This record gives sequence, C-alpha cells and structure tokens, in this order.
Amino acid sequence: MASVWKNGKYSHITSNGEIKTDVTQNKNYVFSDGVSPAKAISPKDGMYYWGYIKTDGSWLVKPELDYASPLTNGKGYVWKDNRLGDITKDGKIVWQ
Repeated sequence: MASVWKNGKYSHITSNGEIKTDVTQNKNYVFSDGVSPAKAISPKDGMYYWGYIKTDGSWLVKPELDYASPLTNGKGYVWKDNRLGDITKDGKIVWQ
C-alpha cells in the first residue's frame, strides 16, 4: 500500500495498481498487521479524529479517537477523553 496524490486529494494504491479514494488526511500510512492509524474529519463537529484503516480502504476502527499509534507486534496504543487504551490488530480496545 502506498499513498498517492490524485485530483487534489490523497488516495492510496494497492500492490496490484488499484487506486482507492482516501477519506482521511493521511499521506504517510504505516501499515502493520494489515491496518494503519489514520485521521479523518468528523461531519458532526469538523474536528479531526483518529481511527484505523485497513488495506482495502475500509475502517477497522472508525475515527473517534484523540490519537492512535501504529501497531507493533499486533498491538498499539490509543487515547480518548484522557484515557489510554491498548488496541489489538482486530480492533479490540482495552482501556486502562
């Protein structure tokens, strides 16, 4: 998966050349275990929130987080409402 600039917005391209329109503002995807942290603007309040996007362009975790780290060895860290959580590659969040 790689990022590309097309028609005035970021998109990403798969290894077989398929271009997928990007709903996020990320230009530097870091995919690990098939997902990448990504941020997108909320239609509710116009603010950017983090989530996790899969290589097919769909959301594993919808952008509702204040921060999302890249996964390392199947785990990552998320932050929301002053709470830290651990996230798995399946999108399960365990709040600390």
